[in-house]
Amino acid sequence: MKHKISSLVTSIIGLVFTFFFWSEWFFWQGIAVLLILYTGLLALGSGFIQFNFFLKSTNQLSRDGISLTFDDGPDPITTPKILDILKANNVKASFFLIGRKAKDYPDIVKRIQEEGHVIGNHSYSHSNFLPLLPGVLLKRDILKCNELLNKLTGSHVTLFRPPFGVTNPNYRRVLRKLRLTSVGWSLRSLDTTAKSAQEVLNKVIPGLKNSDIVLLHDTQESTIEALPTIIEECHKNGMAIVSLDL
Repeated sequence: MKHKISSLVTSIIGLVFTFFFWSEWFFWQGIAVLLILYTGLLALGSGFIQFNFFLKSTNQLSRDGISLTFDDGPDPITTPKILDILKANNVKASFFLIGRKAKDYPDIVKRIQEEGHVIGNHSYSHSNFLPLLPGVLLKRDILKCNELLNKLTGSHVTLFRPPFGVTNPNYRRVLRKLRLTSVGWSLRSLDTTAKSAQEVLNKVIPGLKNSDIVLLHDTQESTIEALPTIIEECHKNGMAIVSLDL
């Protein structure tokens, strides 16, 4: 993996520093610089799922078309509105669900499945501290969500999207044990911070291209308002909207 390569490169550079700068001042200055660079590299690798730094994620389709993906549901108000729009336009999408919400709204989970959409695991708790958990607790959280979704849908969920797109070596080990495929994105709508539907459209439409996996959230009113135009633009430009088939 890339983080192993970066560790090796950092070690080699450290040896070079040690060899050429024997004086104590240069040595410790060099060590400090290396630590800063290495910490920054790890932070970038953790925070950007597209880098495939700690684990390999599917960040774009291997075929033509685009895939609309929705995180953080199900929501009792907004998710049904999203589903109504998708149904009216005969569009299939993918929903990465939070387990604790799925538990509260099982009927919405069943509707998502019955209408032909893909369901993925987005962790049970979606806690801000999830990336900091030791492997055993991380596995427990992800497995709890999978078991719930499997029970509600009667099928085996195989896709997982890390909350916030943050990854680390624990994720790699846990997903391998649970046989889950990590899914990222190639186009981010930033709809959770957008103040209007137009802001969402300004982010999505100009960058939309074949093979994109688009990150949206079925918890935002701005996404509901923007979705019909996103679908219309795809059709206008001859881009099929397809489900994740991994």
